[in-house]
Amino acid sequence: MRIPIILAAVLLAAATAHAAVPPFTADCAPGLQVRADAQGTVRINGRVARLIPRPDGQTTALAGGIYIDITPRGSAPPYVSYTARDKSIGRCEIVAFGGTAVAAAPPRALAGTRWRLVEFQSMDDHQGTKRPHDPSLYTMQLGSDGRVQMRLNCNRAQGDWSAEPAADRTSGRFQFGPLAATRALCPPPSMDETVVTQAPYVRGYLLQDGRLHLSLMADGGIFVWEPDPAAAPAAKGPAGGGGHYEALRDTVPGR
Repeated sequence: MRIPIILAAVLLAAATAHAAVPPFTADCAPGLQVRADAQGTVRINGRVARLIPRPDGQTTALAGGIYIDITPRGSAPPYVSYTARDKSIGRCEIVAFGGTAVAAAPPRALAGTRWRLVEFQSMDDHQGTKRPHDPSLYTMQLGSDGRVQMRLNCNRAQGDWSAEPAADRTSGRFQFGPLAATRALCPPPSMDETVVTQAPYVRGYLLQDGRLHLSLMADGGIFVWEPDPAAAPAAKGPAGGGGHYEALRDTVPGR
């Protein structure tokens, strides 16, 4: 009687994995579209995908050599990313969720800014504060489309970001979505692994003294970023004004 019991458990686990995938439609790349129906069936370019449940709640859909990673977010649209047959990776844009079209995201206060890493302040006394040997090798571009692009020493990372400012406009909620990163072995010392492993735990931001402080949940630590000097000319307005960075400095008390 053990075989039917084991089989029933496997079928129940599969059904749970299917149910965890919410109904959505996403455009991933030119010629690559993903659809999930109310029954949890996922189709990649119309082809039914095999679903692989992950221990962290993520589901990977596979069809035709294309991998789609789906991370449910409760009542919000899921995070969806792809790995194509040519091994290229990227984020999918959710165009419909739960049968309703998804509106474009509103402009964000930090959108269009570019930063470089100053330090990571760990609350663990054994780790202390880490600083990059060359800050120019660690940059972060917060795109107005909700995408983040990072250079991390000899690696690259990309994903989603979102922010909700508080009433004082100098702080608020901040969060990264899942980051897709390359995994080259950078010459030591390197902070690429620190950024990639800790970024998912960022929950808040503070603009202070012209710097962007990204704090981790449960007082886990703080990433400190400063405006990237290489991006400063591009941040100026058409008439030579200070543009986005000057506007950010205006939000900091005492300036």
